[in-house]
Amino acid sequence: MMFSNSSQERIRGSNEMEKLEKGGESNLNRLDMPTRSVNGVRVPCLKLLPSEDIEHLGLPFTQVHGSSIRNIAYAALESRKDGGNSTYLTQLETESQNFNLFTGYQTLRERQESFKVKETMTVHCAFYSEHGGFDIDFEDKRFMNSCKAVVSTCTFGGGDDLYQPIGMSEASLRKVCYVAFWDEVTLLAQEKEGKVPSENRTIGLWRIVVVHNLPFTDQRLNGKIPK
Repeated sequence: MMFSNSSQERIRGSNEMEKLEKGGESNLNRLDMPTRSVNGVRVPCLKLLPSEDIEHLGLPFTQVHGSSIRNIAYAALESRKDGGNSTYLTQLETESQNFNLFTGYQTLRERQESFKVKETMTVHCAFYSEHGGFDIDFEDKRFMNSCKAVVSTCTFGGGDDLYQPIGMSEASLRKVCYVAFWDEVTLLAQEKEGKVPSENRTIGLWRIVVVHNLPFTDQRLNGKIPK
């Protein structure tokens, strides 16, 4: 059976994760699935499909006629055009506002409207675009473009530990990419703790994407971009 390069990387990451799990530390990488009692029998709280069904499970990617998105506008009190098809809030404008305005204070009506695909979509601040956000290496972009689905996390400023996904089958790894966005400060901090990305830029199942030129001094704002 032939796998794509990204699938091979994720399966190699699974092997690396097994090595990580053999260490003596007790952590969330080996968290047992929570169970509950049903008629005196312990069963998993989350019911999963059998591995045979997961093996043949496909991700639907059918495009509906007329659903193409041509323009993206970023909602803000004050915004400006960037010369392309996007409108976004500048760093100065965002940081001069109250922190909570960063997400735009969506009303229930705005939230409902945001699920409807239109030619011009209005989203609330902090989404990455070609003209805003932060810089991502070409190889990392190419990797993410090869994925059918991406699970992401991010750590900026050197903080949190990176916990590994658990209970993943090879079929799941061929369909889903795991991407962790770090800044250079986090990369250095994690390397000092012995958590060094491999030649394939992975730690366990996670592809480590080191971003540059973060737009905000407040790391809470930067963390909203990949989320």
